[in-house]
Amino acid sequence: MKEETGVNARINEYVGKSEYSFSIPGDVVEKEVHWFLMASDSYYSRPQREEYFYHSGYYKYIEAYHLLKFPNEKMILEKAYNKYLELNKKHK
Repeated sequence: MKEETGVNARINEYVGKSEYSFSIPGDVVEKEVHWFLMASDSYYSRPQREEYFYHSGYYKYIEAYHLLKFPNEKMILEKAYNKYLELNKKHK
C-alpha cells in the first residue's frame, strides 16, 4: 500500500486518532489524523504539502518523542512504540 507521503508500507496495527485545528489566511483548517504502526523497506518520505505538512522523515523513538508538541501525540507514539516492541518479541 502506498502511504500518503509516498512510502510503500504495510500496516501492522491501528494506533489511534488525534484531532486539531489551525488557522491559514482566511480560514480555519480542522484535521483528524489516524495513526498506524507500519513497516517499510525504504526511508523515502515526502511531506504532503497540500495537507499543510512541510516536513517528514524517519526518527528514532526518543528523537520523535521530543519533536512532538502535544501530549496526545506523545501518548500515541508511546502506544505505537510499545506495540512495536511486542511485535518484535513475538517474531524472535
